[in-house]
Amino acid sequence: MTELDFRNYVSNHIQGFNSINFTHLEEAVNYLQEMQKSRSILWTAGNGGSASTASHLSNDFSKGIDPKGDTNIRTICLTDSIPTLTAWANDDAYSNAIAQQIKTLADSKDALLAISGSGNSNNIVNAIKTAKRKGMKTISLTGFDGGEVSTLSDININVALDDMQVVEDIHLVLCHWMMRRLKSLKQ
Repeated sequence: MTELDFRNYVSNHIQGFNSINFTHLEEAVNYLQEMQKSRSILWTAGNGGSASTASHLSNDFSKGIDPKGDTNIRTICLTDSIPTLTAWANDDAYSNAIAQQIKTLADSKDALLAISGSGNSNNIVNAIKTAKRKGMKTISLTGFDGGEVSTLSDININVALDDMQVVEDIHLVLCHWMMRRLKSLKQ
């Protein structure tokens, strides 16, 4: 990679950050703050790099907001349990592997935070549809034009950029920012 390639890569990050609707981001933080009080469960999910970000977010929200553990968000990443995920994928379909877990495990007072770079991953779309049928709040992080996920979610935070790696980078930054914002609100 040349210096010019690197500078273009950084420039794409700036463009992606500038595309974010801050009102949607604050709306998500406000809802997550309510979840801290209600002690309901935030379920997270994603595919590939987005699954890693969903897992990272669950870790940060369940431990990083409050080192004492009093006001952390109860959260579980649905793509962390490989045996459960692959059992549903094998016996039903990969497109339903996350949705079936929501159907089995989640309650209407819970919420789903789903991450999809394209916004069109079938298993994420089906997970959101299942969560909504259960009466759950749905929050999503998407890229590109937001895809179907953006239209299904109660709150969508979209990085309007056609570069998957930069979108994934920014999603992780958004997760860290939400954690820090929630931490600052509790003080």
